[in-house]
Amino acid sequence: EKSFSVKDRIREICGHKWKDGNLVFKVRWFTDEFTQEELIDMKIDYPRMTASYIVANVKPRSKSGRDSNIGWAKKVLRDYSCRKKVLLQK
Repeated sequence: EKSFSVKDRIREICGHKWKDGNLVFKVRWFTDEFTQEELIDMKIDYPRMTASYIVANVKPRSKSGRDSNIGWAKKVLRDYSCRKKVLLQK
């Protein structure tokens, strides 16, 4: 994840909604300001935080239970977990 100064970092994702078919997050910054941030930006700047939130809080939109956002989130968490294991073995 990118390196930000504390005031430019997100403290937490507080909620989400669907807007025109896109996932939008309500986020709280370290300045205690709240903003709405789109999934595409969150994926780039805060992938692990975004992935953790999606897995825990976003329900699949299709009846089959498949959702590309959830698939992406699970892969990100799996990749971070694998990378951490490799680093610990060195």
